[in-house]
Amino acid sequence: MIASSVNWNVVLNHYTDQILDFALNILVALIIVGVGFKLSKWLVSLFRKGMEKRKVDLGVVTFSCSFLKIALRCIVIFMAVERLGVKGTSIVALFGSAGVAVGLALQGSLSNIAGGVLLLILKPFQVGDYIVVDGTGCEGEVASMDIFYTKLKTVDNRVIVIPNGTLSNSNLINNTKQDSRLIDLKIGIAYDSDIQKVKETMLGVAKKEHMTQDENIQVFVSDLADSSVIMGLRAWVSTEVYVSTKWSLLEHIKDAFDREGIAYVKTAVGDKYVHENMAATGHCLGGEQSGHIIFSKHATTGDGILTSLKVMEVVLEKKQPLDKLASEVEIYPQVLKNVRVKDKKTAQDDEAVQAEVARVTRSLGSDGRILLRQSGTEPVVRVMVEAPDIQTCETYVDQVIQVMKDRGHCI
Repeated sequence: MIASSVNWNVVLNHYTDQILDFALNILVALIIVGVGFKLSKWLVSLFRKGMEKRKVDLGVVTFSCSFLKIALRCIVIFMAVERLGVKGTSIVALFGSAGVAVGLALQGSLSNIAGGVLLLILKPFQVGDYIVVDGTGCEGEVASMDIFYTKLKTVDNRVIVIPNGTLSNSNLINNTKQDSRLIDLKIGIAYDSDIQKVKETMLGVAKKEHMTQDENIQVFVSDLADSSVIMGLRAWVSTEVYVSTKWSLLEHIKDAFDREGIAYVKTAVGDKYVHENMAATGHCLGGEQSGHIIFSKHATTGDGILTSLKVMEVVLEKKQPLDKLASEVEIYPQVLKNVRVKDKKTAQDDEAVQAEVARVTRSLGSDGRILLRQSGTEPVVRVMVEAPDIQTCETYVDQVIQVMKDRGHCI
């Protein structure tokens, strides 16, 4: 029988020393990580302030700070791991052997970093610029740019996050890169309009707006379309007020046309007819008094949400409340009555009814309008009058309805 004796005190002391050493190393590693992360945060903050003092582009500042933060944290983690007993050469070898796998796994992230570097070097935009990413439907003001992503803020205050790799490989339109932009309007007028009078009217309106180069305002005949003469207007305006000035021009030109008796393009009631005319004449803006506004660049029918966003865009650019911007608009009351008839077309096209409509139109002049419209779903003709006061509206609507009754059209 072989007997052996183990000195458990020696064994216990040996392993206790190892455990204590390892625990101490873990504690020191944690301290290194905690202090190192705080120190790296302070260094990044100091670096940011230094760059901002030198008025470095905000995009470069954000990108550089993101890169420095990641680099410093990697160094801190490297020091902490080395404190745990892992040799630095082993860590480097490990990273080297895993480099291919990591590169394949993170190729998207690496392409975003490379894309960010390219964007910083080429500088197609800066923080604060308004850009459009062609083919993606993404557009907005550049809010920030970090090592992997760029953030855009839209006009309705949403945030779009786009990978830098996508941006560097896309066609970008920078709407605010230059101090001024060219307004290029196309407006249809009737063929029997006085071209010289139209040109003088449009030029007079344009000179009252915030143009940067009044002497370079151009008004010309752009095209001869099937149903209208397309007038063009080109003028340079400060980029900051481009959208608001463009909208203001359209409104004031329309008002001036009304005052001068210049006929502009009108269509039958309905989005379908408005859009057909816009497509034929190349117009970018059309709509109806009902509020159906069509922006041909974005949609083929009236869109309330889109119209609201466009209004918000003007509010932001003008930096004025909506009630002030709309203060020049005078809203007339309307009266609309539905008349049930035996045959919609016959009732509407009746000579006596049309004669009465013509009389009301002459009486209203430029202070209102009358509209007869067939319902698309029921045997009804709608009679609508818009005038300065409700009593006038009621009177003229009832006059037309009475003629329809006298002619035996009403049910």
